[in-house]
Amino acid sequence: MSWKADATYIKMKGKRVCLNRAIDKQGHTVDF
Repeated sequence: MSWKADATYIKMKGKRVCLNRAIDKQGHTVDF
């Protein structure tokens, strides 16, 4: 199983939040 991990940085209320998303071949998104 191949997983592509990408990190998206979101600036919220002056705080930087790192949202990690794992996307598999089917395109399903798992947030953790």
